Amino acid sequence: MRFLFFILIFALIFGVAPIYADTQTRNPITDEAVSGTWTGSVGTRFTVVDDYPDTAGTDELVHGTTTAGNLTFTAVPFVVPLDATSISVSVKYYDYKNGSQSASIAGRLKVSGSYFASAAHNPTNGAANRTQRTNTWATNPNTAAAWTPLEVNAIQAFGWVATDVNPSIALSSVQLEVTYTPASNFQEFLLRRIN
Repeated sequence: MRFLFFILIFALIFGVAPIYADTQTRNPITDEAVSGTWTGSVGTRFTVVDDYPDTAGTDELVHGTTTAGNLTFTAVPFVVPLDATSISVSVKYYDYKNGSQSASIAGRLKVSGSYFASAAHNPTNGAANRTQRTNTWATNPNTAAAWTPLEVNAIQAFGWVATDVNPSIALSSVQLEVTYTPASNFQEFLLRRIN
């Protein structure tokens, strides 16, 4: 209780409250677009990767080896407060490749009707080396400016895009995440500390 008392005094004297970051996550709920060679059934691939974090690869989608392409999903929209700042968006997933040759895959967002890829990477080789990836957009790739709450609440799809899938790439789960700073709200801060 002393801690809360000192925080209250600090806020009254300086007129500020501590700022904290908040996070929301979304799992895929439908397939949005697909190209290239993928395992899984048309229209239901999201059900294979909607279990983030699937660190063991309980179920996986495999992309390749015939044709590289993309796979994106829709999600329930975010509800980021309209006064939020310092917004970033991430596509988080687990992957590995099935061979020693190089391959290339990246996270992907659909914003305002256009698709945007993160920097691509070469996955590690073999299921025993399944690796968690986080591809982050600190700014809106459509505008190159800071994300606004309305923009992030209107993200249309997320997933992957690949340019080299020979050897094939296995993906066990995917999740969309937004991190932001809500406006300073001392009452909300106290409620979080008490609970």
